[in-house]
Amino acid sequence: MRGLLCLLVLLAACDRADHLERPLGAGEARVLDGHLAWLQVGQRRVVLLDPRDGAPRYIALEARPQATQVAPDGRGWLLVDAAGATWLTLDGDARRIPLQGAYRRIAFAAEGDRVVLFGEQGTGPTLNNPNQIAVLDLAAGTATERTLRSYGSAPREVILAPPILDRRLAWLLADRYLALIDLDRPEAREIVVHLVLPTDAREVSAEQLAFADVEGERVTFIRARGSDDVFSLTFPDAPDAPDALPRPYLNQLPGAPGAADLWAGEVADGPRIFTTGAAGLAITHPATGRRTMVPLPAGAGGRLLPFRGPRPDDAAAEAHFALLWGPGRSLAVFIDLDRVEQRGQQAVTPLALPFPVSDLLPLPGRRGAVARIGDGGIALLDFDARTATPLTASAPLRDLIVEPGGARVHALLDDGYREAAVVSLDAATGATQDVRLPRGGRLLFVPGVDRVVVDHGETWGRISGLDGTEVTDFRGFFLEGGR
Repeated sequence: MRGLLCLLVLLAACDRADHLERPLGAGEARVLDGHLAWLQVGQRRVVLLDPRDGAPRYIALEARPQATQVAPDGRGWLLVDAAGATWLTLDGDARRIPLQGAYRRIAFAAEGDRVVLFGEQGTGPTLNNPNQIAVLDLAAGTATERTLRSYGSAPREVILAPPILDRRLAWLLADRYLALIDLDRPEAREIVVHLVLPTDAREVSAEQLAFADVEGERVTFIRARGSDDVFSLTFPDAPDAPDALPRPYLNQLPGAPGAADLWAGEVADGPRIFTTGAAGLAITHPATGRRTMVPLPAGAGGRLLPFRGPRPDDAAAEAHFALLWGPGRSLAVFIDLDRVEQRGQQAVTPLALPFPVSDLLPLPGRRGAVARIGDGGIALLDFDARTATPLTASAPLRDLIVEPGGARVHALLDDGYREAAVVSLDAATGATQDVRLPRGGRLLFVPGVDRVVVDHGETWGRISGLDGTEVTDFRGFFLEGGR
């Protein structure tokens, strides 16, 4: 009898669907507009979940993805595998785009309908072609694969630029040169731009690009490793033929010596280029090349985080500001970008902190920021009052997010054993509100439904959706709807 039972068990196991034998383990949740999405590599599927009702949707994949990225506007998710790409949207079915090459990196256009794949990786015994790229038209479901001319290096980064001369262009950054391609004519031969003359032995390579309109013309600005200049690229002439690319004109402008960051944009006095370095902040006029240097406090440096907010003397007037900081530093600097060229250091507000900062997030619409202080808490920074109000956490701080409007900050605290809490902070008043949870995880904000969510990372799938102080728990959604 026991032998018969064992035989029946074995027969039942043989009839199980293949997907039931694969692991359920999912990767980190992604935010797609009003949904959460998980990639279950073992199950070869994507799980979409509405955090308001916990209703899951399951989309099967043809192969195991090697690279994924959510579109800039959150309306879709691109998953690339060794044989092609799958484009998932919330309002349509999965679209399959076959590919010959296997790619590891993805660059989206701001509009979200064009993509460049690069970082080609061969599979099996083959020659790897690092200069092979693919340009995807997601709306048409097509791909154009090609090999770029190489001058000794492959693309390190791809930046899809705003339209220039009604052309949507992409810059491919490599050592010592840049390549320019047309996203709407991907088969057209690329234009290569060298930042130095062939006789110049310097290793000058593009590190960062910024875009701005100068006197009605779109200009590309480049911060480069190995040079203190800011390079500007303009397109004064139309292309020679409809299928040809416009040819750029290269110019050099003075920037901050040893520049570490770059931003270009329209401020109160017109278009300006801002670069930061050890000598201070450089403000460069892109048309005349005039440079104004503003000294910065000792210890300032790192990233320049521009944002917009109201003026203290006119709340209805929106102005340009920036935060300057570096990880591990104990100094944050607030800069009035509209007035710093004329007022110099009077438009620079340093805020010395009694603790090193591991992260700094601007508060959109406010002259302030929230700083993360290691694992022990946060500080609310008010640059008008020149104060930093610390809030000490009673448990390790796992995640910190600022709502897009800047009105509220949410922190996830988790002791790793018994309980966790989401603490919401009113950015205007500093008042806090705690919501207790049975366990922690990863804190997310879903802008499409204005909802704070904690993904608990459980094997079967579990999230907690917060609506004010009300918590709704959804669990087990990785178990249902298999292939």
